[in-house]
Amino acid sequence: MLCDQIKPFIPAIVRRELTNRALARHLGVSESHLCRVLKQLNVVRDPAPTRENQRALIEARHELRADLANDTNLTVAEAARKAGCSTRTIYRYRNAR
Repeated sequence: MLCDQIKPFIPAIVRRELTNRALARHLGVSESHLCRVLKQLNVVRDPAPTRENQRALIEARHELRADLANDTNLTVAEAARKAGCSTRTIYRYRNAR
């Protein structure tokens, strides 16, 4: 029963786009129970990113936000939505020019 509910979320779990805690809340079960079920299903997560990869991701995020903040065709709200951050963050990038 629970296995069938989990199956659509397995790719997101493996790619670390969804945490066990968030999925457990969504399904209304405990996190420990969800972990046992995932273990039964042999779901293995991708390894956690290394520090070098994390730094590269952070740098890429900063570049994206700076590019979107400096795009004159976008409003602040549109840039924030595309960058996945707050409008205040976009204002900071605009003022940093």
